[in-house]
Amino acid sequence: MWTVKISNGIKVSGIEHKDVPLIQYSLVIEGGHLYETVEKSGTAALLAKMLMEGTLNKTPEELEESIEMMGAGINVNGGREDVSINVNTLSANFEKTLALVKEILLLPRWDEERFTIAKMKMINETRRNSANPNYMAAINFYKIIYDGNSVLGILPTGTVESLESITMEDLKAFYNTYFSPAIARFHIAGNISQKRVKKAIEQQFPDWKYREIVKPVIKIPKTPEKGEIYFVDVPHAKQSVIYMGYASINRSHNDFFPVTAMNHKLGGSFSSNLNMVLREQKGFTCSARSGFAGFKYHGNFTANTSVRSDATLEAIETIKSEIEKCRQGISDEDLKFTKNALLKSKYREYETLGSLLNMLQEIGSYQLPMDFIKQEEAFLKNYSDDKHKELAAKYLDPFRMCILVAGDAKTQLKPLEKLGMGTPVLLNPDSGKMAGK
Repeated sequence: MWTVKISNGIKVSGIEHKDVPLIQYSLVIEGGHLYETVEKSGTAALLAKMLMEGTLNKTPEELEESIEMMGAGINVNGGREDVSINVNTLSANFEKTLALVKEILLLPRWDEERFTIAKMKMINETRRNSANPNYMAAINFYKIIYDGNSVLGILPTGTVESLESITMEDLKAFYNTYFSPAIARFHIAGNISQKRVKKAIEQQFPDWKYREIVKPVIKIPKTPEKGEIYFVDVPHAKQSVIYMGYASINRSHNDFFPVTAMNHKLGGSFSSNLNMVLREQKGFTCSARSGFAGFKYHGNFTANTSVRSDATLEAIETIKSEIEKCRQGISDEDLKFTKNALLKSKYREYETLGSLLNMLQEIGSYQLPMDFIKQEEAFLKNYSDDKHKELAAKYLDPFRMCILVAGDAKTQLKPLEKLGMGTPVLLNPDSGKMAGK
């Protein structure tokens, strides 16, 4: 693994892997959805689509043909924390694909007709998703735990209202404000040397000048002192979608991997306790999982499942019970299972170019140490019941968790009062606000 900084500020990291004559690389620009406003959520995702809609020198068809002629793959993604251009190609075609990446990045076409089509596709997809109870449950759950007045509580693809408000000028403003080598990283894995990579990037990007970026302030919510129950009404639904959890630690936190290990037997695998009880023993569901998700500034713990409607209350009680059991400790058998499963998965986790590239991106995004994998392995080898209980007591508290259900309110809302967490709050399905407000 190697790292170097280009003269205009781009941070470059790579892994030389000579087994096959292939490379995968990405040019990542920090920000993405994080740097949007609530009113214009979806700007980065829409901008990413527009960057592939041709360049000043190439129509969309000509750009696509140029990529295909090299047998390469190039795509642009506007995600939660960045906008990235991702490439896989033959090592021999590195310089040619990099020239296309430069063109895509620095010479956008800004075609109004293509913009209208791309925007309408995103709006229609969002409307279609809004009819899906799983989607409705997810968007309302994250609005609640991250505050609906923050972009953290909105999906990177935005809402129908925010997408409808976005103009071409909004895309250009976002591009001109946040696209700078000062917050750019280049990651590459494959059959290519550091010297060749550095030389090519220096030659392709001399005109992309360094410019300091003023980053928006990201407000991170705190874990509530007491949990509440929320309900999204899906009339006559035969199933209930359940989300339980709260905001938690980010990916850079020293405890992030340890809590991932602590959760593994609770809900982090197919043979987890949640899945075995709710699926195998009770027959309520096809799948039940839990886990910690970590990002640059924030994170969350979530347990979720879909159960038949008449099992809603019992399923929530079961999840709370399993979390409580997890807090009491872990058996020697389950401890051994966790260690073996996670250690052995690491042995095959970094064999492909894609997985090596993801590792570099993770290090760059979250300022992880270069040997973070070895540190995780060392933690697993020394993992104990005492450590498990310490982590579970600190990061798992079912009585402070937000519980959200998307299902048939007529039959399932009232019974949830038996959980002893007060009267469930009925939400408007598309807004995350209390019904009638």
